[in-house]
Amino acid sequence: MSNNPMTVKKIADALAYALIGLIVISLLGITGLFSSIQFGLGETVNESDVFTKEQVSELEIDLLVADITVLKGNSIEIDSTKNSFRVYNRNGKLSLEEKNTLFSRDENRHVTIRLPEDFTFKKVDIDTGAGDISAELLSTEYLELDVGAGYVTFDELNVTKKCDIDCGAGTFSVKNGSLHNLDFSLGVGKADISAHMLANADIESGVGELGLELLGGKEAYTLAIEKGLGIFTVDSQLISDSLIGNGENQIKIEGGVGNINVSFN
Repeated sequence: MSNNPMTVKKIADALAYALIGLIVISLLGITGLFSSIQFGLGETVNESDVFTKEQVSELEIDLLVADITVLKGNSIEIDSTKNSFRVYNRNGKLSLEEKNTLFSRDENRHVTIRLPEDFTFKKVDIDTGAGDISAELLSTEYLELDVGAGYVTFDELNVTKKCDIDCGAGTFSVKNGSLHNLDFSLGVGKADISAHMLANADIESGVGELGLELLGGKEAYTLAIEKGLGIFTVDSQLISDSLIGNGENQIKIEGGVGNINVSFN
């Protein structure tokens, strides 16, 4: 019994086309060209879109090299560099992801987020690599912020329940605000925080330089200090391991190799 040459050729052609199709789909997935198709993520929105306060309760940002600017506005608005991000809304959780970071040659990736001054998120989760963050105002009940090697500046940052910040090799700054239950870790970078630190705070500093200005006056705080190897000053006075004050806000500070300066205002 002999095989039909035409049937064999058709089967071979079909297998070849299927293999080519799988390769093309894989390459498209790797390079992020399927940016407009997000299965199971919820509604995919445009690079520039506006939301009401009733439509959004959480914000999640996952970026590698892009910069973020947060400005005051009349509504919640995302404005991002075209074809560089995925933005979608799922049950009130507004998510922003960077794409094509492996193969992209675009060095001007940028996201602008506008927020009403009277708006408070339930939760904000930001994970950024080498990009910079500049924010006029951000208010949330819960904050998780993981900063890599970029520059991060908040003119005002308010966290009403729990604040978790991990700063690696970058520069971190908070100029004003209130932080409840702060858990802060500094690696080899530099940080300056001026804020009301309310309830409990656990602060660890490694090789980097840390400056803390505690708003609300010295009488509002109790400091539990573990000095480490670096220079530790409180109100410009050299300090070793000690317990300072008897205020209701309990601040534990653990130093490393870098210098730490604490002041009150």
